[in-house]
Amino acid sequence: MGREVDDVVTLMRALSPEVCARLDPRVPPIPLGDPATIDVRQLRIGYFVDDGIVTPSAALQRAVDRAVEVLRDAGAQMVPYSPPLCRDIIFTYLAGLTSDGGKTVEAQLQGGPADSNLSMLRTLAKLPSAAKRTAAFGMSLMGEPIVPDMLRVTGEKSVQAYWKLTSAARGMQTQVYRTWNDVGLDAVLCPPHATPALPHGASRDFTLGGALAMRFNFLNFPAGVVPVTRVRPDETVRTNPVGRLARRAASVDKASDGLPVGVQVVARPYREDVVFALMKVIESAVKSDPDFPRLAI
Repeated sequence: MGREVDDVVTLMRALSPEVCARLDPRVPPIPLGDPATIDVRQLRIGYFVDDGIVTPSAALQRAVDRAVEVLRDAGAQMVPYSPPLCRDIIFTYLAGLTSDGGKTVEAQLQGGPADSNLSMLRTLAKLPSAAKRTAAFGMSLMGEPIVPDMLRVTGEKSVQAYWKLTSAARGMQTQVYRTWNDVGLDAVLCPPHATPALPHGASRDFTLGGALAMRFNFLNFPAGVVPVTRVRPDETVRTNPVGRLARRAASVDKASDGLPVGVQVVARPYREDVVFALMKVIESAVKSDPDFPRLAI
């Protein structure tokens, strides 16, 4: 979205919520707070490196560790945090996303070609329930850890089932927000994705590699990603990956030497100012690191 955090702040100010609210009644007319007024020393920030879906690459975990160090040095209170409902959130998200059996997307395509990376999602959405149950059972017998559950939840559903998913989603949003209150969190720090950037075409069958970003889209919490470091040569090999997703992540890591990686900063709803303030602190501190990803221009 921008070369530096300040660029994104400028963009958000241009997209004024107060102006947008006059054009769209769904936009709350809440002004964007000034990140410069946020005192990081007053913030309590949770952090984690693995949501249990696809273990993030070593470089991404190191990036989180570095950001935690920076914010702790800046005076923030950093606390380990175990995010709740990780699988429930992702599978509810995918269940709702495919609840029409892919009919809406197919109608919009009007018989035209689709990106090959989306072919598996299209196939799953249209696959008969019996076939998916059989495939999920077979994969479970082979010890596949995650994919069988994804097979079970995707596909066409009744209107009643869809409304149940909607209700469950709202309940999960409330439950996660309450855990933030219980722990007293102002923000959370974590990887944005399970791997660095994927080679062209490698996103096929790797939807769950983006689960960490999907989580906060689902919860409707503001989040931003700030560059921190680059993949080192000794961070390109995963030891004994188990399951299709882990093997796909390992193949991505193998081709990732030198690629940039960042961290995801998440705050409470309507607190984009907190997100920007923390991103700015991290950016300012890591700019002088030898591994900081620099632009060619």
